[in-house]
Amino acid sequence: MYPNQVAGQPAANIRSLVFEGVAALSVNELRAQFASKEGQPLSLNLLENDIQNLLARYNLEGYVFCSAQSVVKYDEDSSSARVTIVVKEGHPVVIGSVQMIGSLPPEGLAADVTPGLNRGEAFHPRSIEQGIQRLLTALESRGYPFARVSIGQIGFTPGLEVDSASVTLSVDAGEKVTVTQVVVEGNSATKSSVIEREVDFAKNGPFSDKTALAIKRRLERLRLFTSVSMPELIVKESGEGGILIRVKEGDPNRFDGILGYVPSSGSQKGYVTGLVDLEFRNIFGTARSLSARWMRENSSTQDLALKYREPWVASVPIDAELGFDQRKQDSTYLRRAYEIAASYSVSEMVSVGLSFRQSSVFPSERTNNPVVGSETWWLGGRVAYNGRDNDGNPTEGVFYQSSYEAGTKSASNGNVTRVSRVTLDLEYYLPVVSRQVLAAAIRGRDIKSGALEQSDLVRLGGTSTMRGYRESQFLCSRAVWMNLEYRFLLGQRSQFFGFVDGGYLSLQDRPAAGLVGSEQSKIGYGFGARVDSAIGVIGFSIGVGEGDTFRTAKLHIRLMNEF
Repeated sequence: MYPNQVAGQPAANIRSLVFEGVAALSVNELRAQFASKEGQPLSLNLLENDIQNLLARYNLEGYVFCSAQSVVKYDEDSSSARVTIVVKEGHPVVIGSVQMIGSLPPEGLAADVTPGLNRGEAFHPRSIEQGIQRLLTALESRGYPFARVSIGQIGFTPGLEVDSASVTLSVDAGEKVTVTQVVVEGNSATKSSVIEREVDFAKNGPFSDKTALAIKRRLERLRLFTSVSMPELIVKESGEGGILIRVKEGDPNRFDGILGYVPSSGSQKGYVTGLVDLEFRNIFGTARSLSARWMRENSSTQDLALKYREPWVASVPIDAELGFDQRKQDSTYLRRAYEIAASYSVSEMVSVGLSFRQSSVFPSERTNNPVVGSETWWLGGRVAYNGRDNDGNPTEGVFYQSSYEAGTKSASNGNVTRVSRVTLDLEYYLPVVSRQVLAAAIRGRDIKSGALEQSDLVRLGGTSTMRGYRESQFLCSRAVWMNLEYRFLLGQRSQFFGFVDGGYLSLQDRPAAGLVGSEQSKIGYGFGARVDSAIGVIGFSIGVGEGDTFRTAKLHIRLMNEF
């Protein structure tokens, strides 16, 4: 019962809310945190909750002996009341000493409980819990997964201005366990050796939650399994440890097809575009992959690409790739490129790579063709970071990739020039509310050469770059563009989204090659959906560019299937 309050007292408004005895904290801050407000009806239950929250706030600052109570005084007509919060702060409590007793490992662990239990810092129960958790994590990372830590004793020593707390933690490290084997369950097509080599880094070392998460991410990045369980620690009677991994085989091969239609515009008739992308990701159960891609931008332009990847060359985490690319650009030129590349996995998220590429351009024999035959040799480097939770349909995380290539271009007219290419891709996925995700991407391309030609340029526009525009509608030597999507997740692979794509495009002036310098900004927007069905994921998008109407919008229909 509150002072000056009678049982059955009628409801009254709070005429004033006053704090007494507050010195360590801000009165305005405490008043703002109170749910009880001046001018609102008085609720004793709500006021009690406010008092408890106030005490919790003081405890966070180390005032563990703080006490508070409310004094309610009603006016004569009982229509309003004056509420006074009387606070007795007491002395703040700081950590005086931390001692660990019991069965400790040979390694020193005093540093592992900082900074939560540092001498002289404010004391509160949460800091003790955090310190214990850090200590358990430190023991686990050293090979003590069955360690136990409890609070042995907490003593308080009064002081003139502050009180000090001495904390004793009781530690039982348990037996040390070292991982010596990997056990895999659930794989049928994929060889166990493929899985074991991905987690080989965990052998002959301690097992921890961090190690388990790293293993899970490595296996998920293979995109061979529909699910990978969190690895478990198994211990033999001899004390040797092992890792148990349960996987569920998925469909390792992928088909991706896009059918697009660009409507008539002026004198230009409408035409159909298309893309067929086929990938075999687990040849003979060895995680080797082979992919083929064919794209038709219009009736006279098409692109063909082949790529083979060999994982774990020489039994080290180096993936080698062989690639071939051919582009037939209407009646202007034919370009062929051969590439060999290698990437090294620094961790489950970071990789670096090198590439060597040779490309040749064969101009057509048409009159006044601005393209000159050439041969270019490229050497490049790449760095990538993949922190997405799922590569296929991410809901959170960051992906970053950048590369730099430099080369020498020898033209058929005898000219030799230096060329360079820079690429940048940054993707960010943010879960906004339940089943809604904001997906944002910023991409950049920059080509530099003293003898730029059409065959060297970046081609922008279309379903994979800037939607709302024709495939490869824009030629540029420098481009920065953004893709922004707001996704409503309807299922594991189904979603509805709206998008805005915008970019800055620049073209270096070179009249000899028929290139007229320009700078322009473009924006496109639209909506689309992906629906999981019996034949795969069916998707569509409708994009509108600047100056378009609904009749001239670009429509793309997509089918993605795994088999």
